[in-house]
Parts: sequence; structure tokens; C-alpha cells
Amino acid sequence: MIQASNGISTMNLEPVSKLLVLRKHKNINVKWTNIIQRSPMHFGKK
Repeated sequence: MIQASNGISTMNLEPVSKLLVLRKHKNINVKWTNIIQRSPMHFGKK
């Protein structure tokens, strides 16, 4: 019984964790684009 319930919970949590990871990556990309747009000279010197 315990193993079955754990398997179901992990199956339900997998897509949720994937969505959270994708959401985090999108937020990071938005922040980086904002930083690059604000200071193009700084990134050009690199």
C-alpha cells in the first residue's frame, strides 16, 4: 500500500517539478535580457 501511494505521488509531482523548472529558466532568461539591454557597453567590453 505504501509503495503504491508513493508511486502515484511521484508520478503526479514529476510534471509539476518540470513546469517549475521551466518557469525558473524563463525568469532567468528575462532577467538576463533586461540586464543586457540596460548595459550593452559593459557586455561589449568583454
